[in-house]
Amino acid sequence: MQNNPDLISYISEFYRTTDTKLNHLTKQIELLKKHITLLYALRTDIADIPPATGHLKMKQQGCLKLLLLIDQVLRDAGIEYFLGYGTLLGAARSGDFIPWDDDIDICLMRADFHRATDILSQRFNHDDFFTTRGLSGGIFKVLFTKKICVDLFPWDTYHTRMETEDQRTEFINTYIRAMDTARQLEADQRTLADNPGAIVSSIYENYSQISNDIIMQGLPPDFQHGDIFEGIDWQTFPERVGRFYHASPFHREWIFPLGQIKFCGHMFPAPNNVDAVLTTRFGDWHTLRPDFSRHTNPPLSYEEIASIRKFIDTQQ
Repeated sequence: MQNNPDLISYISEFYRTTDTKLNHLTKQIELLKKHITLLYALRTDIADIPPATGHLKMKQQGCLKLLLLIDQVLRDAGIEYFLGYGTLLGAARSGDFIPWDDDIDICLMRADFHRATDILSQRFNHDDFFTTRGLSGGIFKVLFTKKICVDLFPWDTYHTRMETEDQRTEFINTYIRAMDTARQLEADQRTLADNPGAIVSSIYENYSQISNDIIMQGLPPDFQHGDIFEGIDWQTFPERVGRFYHASPFHREWIFPLGQIKFCGHMFPAPNNVDAVLTTRFGDWHTLRPDFSRHTNPPLSYEEIASIRKFIDTQQ
């Protein structure tokens, strides 16, 4: 079959203009997000937002029970983890959930993440418990029914401590490249799932290859002094397509050795410098903003209410 130059030119132009429009839309979404956040900060005070009630409160209670079970399993296995993201933010602000949050986030260094997912996969795949991974080995979820969830996020160690602004800028640029490459990998994997014989552009097979090549530049992590960064294993539209992910590193001493923090009346592992971690992650974390957590909180069915209530009342 001969190549059709007109068809090839048309397809190339189609993809070029589509990509341009997508980039423009992404920038407009980022701008809109900034405006919404500013308006929210101007009009909303945390005192005006009451704690969760009803179904949302039940979900939060169920998530806490599930975390307590996971905590015991990980402690027995000698696996370190720490509260992160919206859960750490809620613990630091009030010792409780962010009012609209309906899951729990915990973070683990990469090696511990792999160990934890293996153990939790064996322990929590029965009855109403199950586990699942994001596409191509992303974040790991432990669930009770489909409404009670604890998310596990892998974090990685850089090959050095970043002492200068140039080093930080270089890291941020490579992190953004890695995340964009991961987005392409995921798009290609969706294409292959629909059409196994399709030709795709990605040269990588998983997130680790992308991170090792682009961010780490083939160098080994420095587990003694290297800064820490969030793994690129993200799966949600806002973080990947909207570029709302976090590209800044964290100094190792902000996290290790781990401290503790009270959350819902229980003590859990946490970074030893919670303020430094939250400030680096969120900026002014004392001012509650809508981008701290994005949840739709779908309603519970009658059967789910009974099952979750029994789980809350019987699990120790």
